Amino acid sequence: MTKNFFSRFTRNMLAVLVCGVAVTSCTFVADNAVNNNDDDAQEQTERTIWVLSDIHAMAPDLLNDQYQADDATKDPKLMLYSTEILDKLVGDALSAKPDMMLITGDLTELGDQKSHELVANTLGQLVSEGIKVVVIPGNHDVDNADGSTTPQKFAELYKDCGFNMAYAKDQASLSYACEPFDGLVLLCVDTSTGTIGDSTMKWMLDETDKAHEQSKQVVVMQHHNVMEHYDGKSSLQKENVLVNYEDVTDKMMKSGIHLVFSGHAHIPDIA
Repeated sequence: MTKNFFSRFTRNMLAVLVCGVAVTSCTFVADNAVNNNDDDAQEQTERTIWVLSDIHAMAPDLLNDQYQADDATKDPKLMLYSTEILDKLVGDALSAKPDMMLITGDLTELGDQKSHELVANTLGQLVSEGIKVVVIPGNHDVDNADGSTTPQKFAELYKDCGFNMAYAKDQASLSYACEPFDGLVLLCVDTSTGTIGDSTMKWMLDETDKAHEQSKQVVVMQHHNVMEHYDGKSSLQKENVLVNYEDVTDKMMKSGIHLVFSGHAHIPDIA
């Protein structure tokens, strides 16, 4: 039996920049070629995946004057409504029932534990209904300021949102690998520091090789962009791409990684 999750890939924009949240709906179709009395039969299994990024949620009692402005020019992330927007997104997902939701970092604005607990509990509604949820941290989520959430606490809070699905974990970061659907390996890469270190890069490539040896498809999700989305972005908005993005892109492409979901830039786009 062979599986190809990229026999058909469709992408539909559902929302653009709501509280910095970019939402994308993807449909993966797995072609299962089964030998049946020397006749090749094709069975297709369709999986719908929602991809979100940059929720920037904040617990209501942490809001201060800085976030009380109704004028979006003063509060472009709409922090005043961040939890309401998150509730609406989760409600829409409960109605649409995608097979999986990926969130590529910046789940909170300040990285505080109270906001993370709020987000984790809200996402738990999806998990309870059988919708797989997979998250990774962004630069706002861990070790963001004094008293913010540690990497270890982040993994504990979101244990039901990917970390308990992991079959392999990187020892140098919060990166992990899981196989949410048979034949589809998801590399969840922690770029919260703005770079991918040498040991984490080696771990990624090793896991990719192992997956390809078993004829499995590999998709990467991470917070920072791995490619420029326009010429000169690494100079004009260098904080949006990985510090070592050129080296990472080169190694990913040579290893056979062809699809990366990222966030951070607050702009839905394909590079």
